[in-house]
Amino acid sequence: MKAPINKDDFRPAVRIITPGRKAGINDFAQFDALSGRGDVHIDIFDITGKRVRTLNEPFMWDGADADGEIVETGVYIYQFKVDGVA
Repeated sequence: MKAPINKDDFRPAVRIITPGRKAGINDFAQFDALSGRGDVHIDIFDITGKRVRTLNEPFMWDGADADGEIVETGVYIYQFKVDGVA
């Protein structure tokens, strides 16, 4: 039986990313604790609510949109679903 998900499971360890710099530091947000939890996907939205990317395993966002372009600097929101429940 899988352990229940707690609040720390869905928070990426790195909350501020700077993917445009490609410095090898803070280049991506990773959601490791969600791996192996069933049917999981993560949607990334911009501040206007537009979906910019959907992640499936591996759960790592490199700051790019669905077309592979680095998104503009700003606030982004993530929503994850596990077995269809947000």
